[in-house]
Amino acid sequence: MNLFIKRTRREILLLFFIIFAFALDIRKTTEPKAVIEGRVMDAVELHINGQPIEFDLNSGYFSKDYILKEGKNLFVIRAVDALGNTSFDTIVYILDTTPPTLQILGDIPHRTKETKIRIEGFADDAETVWVNDIRAKLEKGYFTFDIDLYPDTNSIEIEAQDELGNETSIVLEVFLDRTPPHIKIYKPREMAVYTSEKVKVIGEVPDGGKVFVDGQQIFLDPNNRFIYEKQATLGINKVTIKAIDDVGNLAEKVVHFLVEKPDVLSSDSFVLIGDKIFTKESIYELQGRVNPDNIIVIDSEIVKPDTTGVFKKSLKLEEGENSFRVEVYGETY
Repeated sequence: MNLFIKRTRREILLLFFIIFAFALDIRKTTEPKAVIEGRVMDAVELHINGQPIEFDLNSGYFSKDYILKEGKNLFVIRAVDALGNTSFDTIVYILDTTPPTLQILGDIPHRTKETKIRIEGFADDAETVWVNDIRAKLEKGYFTFDIDLYPDTNSIEIEAQDELGNETSIVLEVFLDRTPPHIKIYKPREMAVYTSEKVKVIGEVPDGGKVFVDGQQIFLDPNNRFIYEKQATLGINKVTIKAIDDVGNLAEKVVHFLVEKPDVLSSDSFVLIGDKIFTKESIYELQGRVNPDNIIVIDSEIVKPDTTGVFKKSLKLEEGENSFRVEVYGETY
């Protein structure tokens, strides 16, 4: 008795001639449906897994569809002739629709200043691993891949495939940031002149980060501004401000300023020490020089400078300390 079995999802016909033999065929697939078909000769009965199967008595051809479950599916085909002789064949379908397990090892930064990063990972039950469509070397499930980054956002896709084509993927986004932080210095201005040896350094780092003034870390306020009092000396001084953002980009600014002794002027009517004037007169003539196009406001009163920029204002003094607010609008002189 001859038993011919056709079994393949690709419709390739395989014929088996079996006499009192037991053959085992293992076939992996991702298709949930299997067709077992073949031809049996000189047989009067045909069973698959104990269930009778109809077949053509003339050609011996038979065909049966089965729905597979995940994992192993065993089919035992038994043919019996009129004398009771029996032939067997077996097929094992392994339904595998489970994608490989893909794991990225270590931390991948969302932002970095480095132009190259290394991707390390593990892919369980994978035959190949691809990083941005380039095949990575796979050793016992582990892989390592170096990738170049470009300015702005970089999309990195890691894909693992098993032998049946089941796949899983992970997409990473890494932002390449090589722009140093921006430092704004409000005070002191370059080569500004001060009469005090204690000078406040005031500035801002809009995007935040760590700030160092002359090597000392200064903490930012909630508006990313900082204030630092520098102990200066007579003559030219230098202050160095450094800012480092969260990925390590560094910016640096250096400002020079001058510290002089305060002027001391005297006359029969007043003594000027720094920015304080001592006088016994009840009327004080305030004068100065600005850009001729400037607008001068002294205690809310507009004072117009002459064509050379000189302005004058007589101020009535009270006994004790008197203060006056002088505002200048327009271009500086």
